Amino acid sequence: MHELLALLELVYQLPYRQSITDRSDRQKSAVAEKVKADLTAVQHVSVTTDIWTFVSNDMYLSFMASYIDGNWKVRTPLWATIFMEEQHMQAVITEFLGDVADE
Repeated sequence: MHELLALLELVYQLPYRQSITDRSDRQKSAVAEKVKADLTAVQHVSVTTDIWTFVSNDMYLSFMASYIDGNWKVRTPLWATIFMEEQHMQAVITEFLGDVADE
């Protein structure tokens, strides 16, 4: 990858892994704060969960909350996705949803 970028753009420096992680964490926090602020202003929220399988047959559980914001736009942010190490049993799903609701 470094060789290809050096060939295409001589002065381009790949960002460090920590830089990308920091940017990602800041963006995630900013989006979470915006969604939390939106949710304090809405009266009704629809919650959806989904268990899905990735190409590699890894299973994941996702949690979304849909609402209409102050500008009458439908919002459906993805609150969380976890890797399902165990079978998708009721206890595992309940624990995950409780953790997300607490957050």
